[in-house]
Amino acid sequence: MKYTIYINQKELCKTDFDLVDGAILDYLYFICNSKNEKIKKQRIDGYTWVDYKKILNDIPMMRIKSKGALSRRVKKMEDTGFIKSIERRKNGHKLKYFALTKKSNSLFTQTQDPILKKENPIHLNAYPIDEDEPISTIKDYTIKNNTIKIERDVSFIKPTVIDIKEFCKERKNQIDAETFFDFYESNDWLIGKNKMKNWKACLRNWEKRNRNNNTNDRTTPHRHQKGQDYGDGTF
Repeated sequence: MKYTIYINQKELCKTDFDLVDGAILDYLYFICNSKNEKIKKQRIDGYTWVDYKKILNDIPMMRIKSKGALSRRVKKMEDTGFIKSIERRKNGHKLKYFALTKKSNSLFTQTQDPILKKENPIHLNAYPIDEDEPISTIKDYTIKNNTIKIERDVSFIKPTVIDIKEFCKERKNQIDAETFFDFYESNDWLIGKNKMKNWKACLRNWEKRNRNNNTNDRTTPHRHQKGQDYGDGTF
């Protein structure tokens, strides 16, 4: 996992990209310029192979769960000329290879003078990334110890209307994202007296109810609007 992001925020603000796009670009910039021998051997004509699944796993701050949502962001970067890509097939699988353009260099230029020797560099890593450090894009070298259990963060993260729209698009349902958002936003994202834990599971329940009601209405079923509790975790 790549923990540190180096990107010129001032230059990023001149584009239509947000911080999530910046994190993706930083990841691609790091991999495509890596001198790691294993990465270099897999390059094709200057293009570096990057697996979408590894991007999703290695940049947790994105909070993107689907390859489709990631693919749309990558396409925007290609359309605006910051990256370019080629596709190759290997063992029946389609592989994506990336290369950064000169335009992307502006996002990784330093805008201030280097830190003075007497200045305390609290915002920098004590140990810079080694050029020969193994990258998890090639192989996951994480030591797995079955005796150690990592407690997962189960805190609820409220979705945006855009998040809901993207999920509805993937599900190809007829749920209106704004209606869903407004309904739970007005109720402080509570289900009964409990805080919601999984908004996607809740939205899937809305799909089921719409199908059961056999309605073409793009909003919620009437029982949602009445606030009735049907015992399955949603209203």
